[in-house]
Amino acid sequence: GDVAANSSGVITLRGTLLGDGVSTNRVNVAAITSTTDDPNPGDNEDDHPIPVHKPDLAVTKSNGVSSAQPGDLLTYRIVVANNGLAAARGVLVTETPPAGEVLTGDGWRAGASGQYTQTIPQVAAGESVTLTMRVQLANPLPAGMERAVNIVTATDDGSTGPDPTPD
Repeated sequence: GDVAANSSGVITLRGTLLGDGVSTNRVNVAAITSTTDDPNPGDNEDDHPIPVHKPDLAVTKSNGVSSAQPGDLLTYRIVVANNGLAAARGVLVTETPPAGEVLTGDGWRAGASGQYTQTIPQVAAGESVTLTMRVQLANPLPAGMERAVNIVTATDDGSTGPDPTPD
């Protein structure tokens, strides 16, 4: 449309900025043209760089032992770290302990197929949260069980962007 002399207008655009990696710079460029001669065409364009930051969750687990016997009590220390530049929100930790009696710490919920979950509302950028899970190995061990395999994953709700390294 037309813009009268000595006046201005506003156009608002909304969208989602995406990028690769933990931080990506995006540049928003606004430009205007006219069929009317412009005495100062140098001010018809402006740009605004916007850094896009994302969380980058990592999870580690240790129990401090290199071997165990049937019936042993194992205490797993689970550390969920956010190595990204934005907060990770709605973090869901899913733990699949080995066969045995699970003596969970605070906040764990039993789920299907022997899995346990815990929700962490937020892990700030550069911060970590430590959880514990205790498992008393079955005695005797189930047939064919030679190792106590314990799997843990951590994901967030994606509201601050996808994890650039989800493995």
